[in-house]
Amino acid sequence: GMPGRSLSVSGGFNKGVGKGENRVGGIFGLSYSGSDSRVDYDEDNYTGAADERVYEFDDIELNRSVTTGILANLGYRFNGSSEIALRTSYSINADDKIVLREGFNFLDGVQSQRRYYEYISRSLTNVALTGEHQLGKVKLDWAAGYDQIVSDQPDSRTARYGQPEDDSIFVAAISPIGSFSNWGNFYSTLTESTLSGKIDLSLPFNIGERSQTFKVGGLAQQKDRDFDARIFGYAANPAFFSDPGYFELIEQEPEAVLAPENISGDQFYLQEITNAADQYTGESELYAGYAMLDNRIGDKVRLVWGVRYEQFRQAVNTAEVTAGDATEVQRDSTFRSILPSVNFTYKVNDQINIRLSGSQTVARPEFRERVLFSFFNFRNLTLIRGNPDVVPTDIYNGDIRFEYFPEAGGGQLISVSAFYKYFDNPIATRKIIGEGGGGAGQTEEPINEGSARAFGLETEIRKNFDFIGIKELTFSTNLAWINSSTSVEGLDSVLVAQIGDVERALIYQSPFIINFALSYQHPEAKYSATVLFNTAGSRREFVGNVNFPDILYSPPRQLDAVFSFRIAENLTAKVSAENILASPQILYQDTGGNIDDPVRNNRYDEDLDRLISFSKPGAIFGFGLNWRLK
Repeated sequence: GMPGRSLSVSGGFNKGVGKGENRVGGIFGLSYSGSDSRVDYDEDNYTGAADERVYEFDDIELNRSVTTGILANLGYRFNGSSEIALRTSYSINADDKIVLREGFNFLDGVQSQRRYYEYISRSLTNVALTGEHQLGKVKLDWAAGYDQIVSDQPDSRTARYGQPEDDSIFVAAISPIGSFSNWGNFYSTLTESTLSGKIDLSLPFNIGERSQTFKVGGLAQQKDRDFDARIFGYAANPAFFSDPGYFELIEQEPEAVLAPENISGDQFYLQEITNAADQYTGESELYAGYAMLDNRIGDKVRLVWGVRYEQFRQAVNTAEVTAGDATEVQRDSTFRSILPSVNFTYKVNDQINIRLSGSQTVARPEFRERVLFSFFNFRNLTLIRGNPDVVPTDIYNGDIRFEYFPEAGGGQLISVSAFYKYFDNPIATRKIIGEGGGGAGQTEEPINEGSARAFGLETEIRKNFDFIGIKELTFSTNLAWINSSTSVEGLDSVLVAQIGDVERALIYQSPFIINFALSYQHPEAKYSATVLFNTAGSRREFVGNVNFPDILYSPPRQLDAVFSFRIAENLTAKVSAENILASPQILYQDTGGNIDDPVRNNRYDEDLDRLISFSKPGAIFGFGLNWRLK
């Protein structure tokens, strides 16, 4: 496809108003970016124990993505000590996708071809009014905001052709019962609005000669979400199967098969298969308040400590459908959290710090993770649904960090840290084999695992090449090693019996993470160049069961480069190359050649492990222009 392209135009003004120090300023901008991609996938799946395959597919996915945005920010500074700003932005992103699939379905013994068309647009509106006021010694900050997300999926379509015998022609597989996974249409709209307000007060005071700060503040946020989907499947009248016109018709392209003249009760007709779970509403309220002290003790010690109280209420209205009967399911949960935090810094000298910190944080489930709407994922023929009973994760963090700032300045840093984290009720995604859509019988849903812990070491280096006289060249790296494990303790015994009490790593946590960057900045900003590399170790993506091992994700080795140069005083061009190594992304089961007694080494071995998904996105080249108006 054509290379990625981007264009942005920005401008601003800043001028005095009337007498004194009053000033008004503004920034505005327009941006456009577009990219086309082709990704080839191998998709495999299994029923559980032993090497019983469900399907083996080869996919070509073509995607065109376009994002357009506009922003306008205005600020007014008055009395030299107060400032009010209005920030507004609107962006819309659209993805137009076609998936062409061919492969063998072992469940029905049929070679099949599938096609999937999807168009999704997502818009984001953001309006925020903020204020900063110096009232004597007290600093007052406040903000009020409104955000809206609208996601629209106007007509996703599927078509499936089967090849009854070897070498015979592919024919449309439309059965007497409509199913979206065979031939159908899917429509959905999602709207989420968020209103928020916050206020912070900062009061400086002295203890002896040393300046201290006391801060206090509060936040309120309200979210409302509304989701609605309609699902249709094409069905064939059984009497039509013996019509000579039928056999001619089912060899045609989808447009011809579903031409208006073939749609009637006697031939092909549309069945609505929407059910009560295909819509949901959610609302949440968050009220939080905090108080903190920033204390300086002598020349060497700084202590920042405080506590935050949060009250979070989340209500969802969803429905459970079993054997055609719908039951309304409502959850209205309130969680209260007291979240302390302490950060102690000891300044050994002007270049060396030792930091100790501890905190408690919380990670909360999204609306989507708590409702029973089942989204059909065409990629792996799986139904993805929520779980109304999933609860937030409490996280306890502690770390010690040693920092060294080289004298030459320029943002240089060498740091080493050790950390420990404990998770109560971490949220994971499990695969349920044997129930679900698309003839593959699989469902994914979130669950809480019992508890987990992680400890590790991390180092960060940002260093320029001043020592060989090239101060404009900077090298930076971030390396981490993490040891983690999950416990099923405290979990429902039924769930433990299903998923097994195998020792596992923390969900979504790689055992190592590697990032490198090298960048050159021309002293007069005529041009700049950056090369980035990152990769990580395999991480657990899905919880399996006692017969079906967990699925791991092996991240790609990502190499990117970007070069920007000034064409004219206000015009800058940018050339970029992403994913230069075209490294694969792999989902696999770490069986080590033995499904019943896996020999796990936490990396993908092509000859031993079970491949679930292999995709190789190509390199993406892009060209961008940025024009700054005077």
